[in-house]
Amino acid sequence: MTLFSLLLALAAVLGLAWITFDSSPRLRDASLNAAVLVLLAALIGGRAAYVAPNWPYFQNHLIEIPQVWLGGLAWPGALAGAILGVLVAARVSEFPVAVLADRLMPLLASLAVAVWLGCWVTGCAYGQEADWGLPAKDEWGIWKSRLPLQLIGAVLTVASLWSVERFRQRKKNLSSGLTASLGLGLLCLILLGASILRADPYPVYSGLRLETWAAIALLVISILSGFYAIIKGRR
Repeated sequence: MTLFSLLLALAAVLGLAWITFDSSPRLRDASLNAAVLVLLAALIGGRAAYVAPNWPYFQNHLIEIPQVWLGGLAWPGALAGAILGVLVAARVSEFPVAVLADRLMPLLASLAVAVWLGCWVTGCAYGQEADWGLPAKDEWGIWKSRLPLQLIGAVLTVASLWSVERFRQRKKNLSSGLTASLGLGLLCLILLGASILRADPYPVYSGLRLETWAAIALLVISILSGFYAIIKGRR
């Protein structure tokens, strides 16, 4: 197992434990089952989004497609898979979609931070070379002084999602789903900025990295879902 996979596994355990202990005894099993389903959907989506643009390789190595522990996940697919997983989990559980999305925010937080740290130690999502930067390696294992993009992403993710949680605690009558929309929106803003500053190779479409387009699309979804949560909460 790679260090990246180990960090993701630890983050998943932490997120699941957080959700479990934050739920009432009556809802713990349902919350945990829904979280596991969403986690599985995110894993499948992240792997699919990585395999698709690298199909020329994988068509000759089909046995490696399900071997996610070897590395190779794409965050746009993971987030899209997680959103789809929330919709499916809500259908098979006793939770409304908005309520379930709010409940699963701890899992998003722990996994997002783990991904940034995993990228730092394994050589992905690295920034441009900079004399004042920190040592970071690329996908070829070459260490250079670079903009500490991964660490900045991890710190901003912690700060943003912590701020959303504090906001939720202070607002007692917050509309269901608004917490998840805010958290997703802030995360997409971080990912959007990072996609512009990244120096690692990535597929480009119409002059922008595909992940930049994905961040914009998911940001729009988070904004629309936030407005919907506010409007629905006022009815």
